[in-house]
Amino acid sequence: MSKKSDTSIYLINRLDQLDALKSCVRDRICDVVCQAGELTAQEIAARLGIKPTAIYPHLDLLVEVGLLVERDQVRTNKNFARSFGTPATHLRLDRESKDPEVQAAICAILASQLRQASREFQNTIEATARPDLDDASADLGLGIAWLTGWMDTKSIQRAKSLLDELDELFMIDEPGPGKTLYALTYVARPVHQKPAK
Repeated sequence: MSKKSDTSIYLINRLDQLDALKSCVRDRICDVVCQAGELTAQEIAARLGIKPTAIYPHLDLLVEVGLLVERDQVRTNKNFARSFGTPATHLRLDRESKDPEVQAAICAILASQLRQASREFQNTIEATARPDLDDASADLGLGIAWLTGWMDTKSIQRAKSLLDELDELFMIDEPGPGKTLYALTYVARPVHQKPAK
């Protein structure tokens, strides 16, 4: 099932919505529904590797705060299933907000995402170290980088363009044979240095 929304960007700056996204599960639910356009609860659970019964409280909260929209029920076999979409094709945190509460909430979401990335990175390291894996199975494309460089306006614009390209690349595919679910967590920011004494 896939039905893309016509609206392009939904800017997230309400505190109740930001609080909901402090959960990595809810954040990923929003991601997979954005990618597909519309999914049933069972389809969302399957894409995230979560039991369907465990996903309903997350879905209910996301609908309550307006990050998911409940669509018409769809027929699956002999039953009807709830289906969900997003209020726009892309959900974006309001990174430009000057509201200190919004900024603090976005930082809390970032901290949660970085902790999750660390756990998943550790799990991948452990999985690739198993002696029963051949070299091809062990090469899961694991990558990590910490980059620092002096950038001018032109370089910053180019970096933003490349990150936008990555964002689009992660938004276009659906699960299928030969595909592996990947997560990319990045934080591009200026480093505010203290003046030298």
